[in-house]
Amino acid sequence: MDQTKLVEAVDALTSEVGTLSQRADTTQKVLERIEKVAADNRRNRVGMAVLLVLIGLIVYLFFRLEATTREVREVQERTSSEILCPLYEVFATSIKVNPPNPNLTPDQAKARQHAADTILAGLDTLGCGDSPVGK
Repeated sequence: MDQTKLVEAVDALTSEVGTLSQRADTTQKVLERIEKVAADNRRNRVGMAVLLVLIGLIVYLFFRLEATTREVREVQERTSSEILCPLYEVFATSIKVNPPNPNLTPDQAKARQHAADTILAGLDTLGCGDSPVGK
């Protein structure tokens, strides 16, 4: 082989090595990007799992809140009907049975009337209107 052909062959090989090196670099960058996307996908899956757990917890807490609210409402109704209504009926009966003292000052009479109005309004507000006391 002569010198010129040898130089041309070396130049051709050098050119091919450069091309292959560029392709290898490109392939390495693509692989790095694929690895980054895979890691992002794993993080996204973990994030979505956490999000689903939190949504489940929120739904559970919502239904527990509804149940607790219902229980509180039932206790309030039972308290009104079993405790407060009889108590207000005793107060209302006392107001009806005991007329105001004629010796009360106008301020005292006004305060007694205000208290009586408040008790009778409370009797109606609690739903104790069907009581035998009436207004």
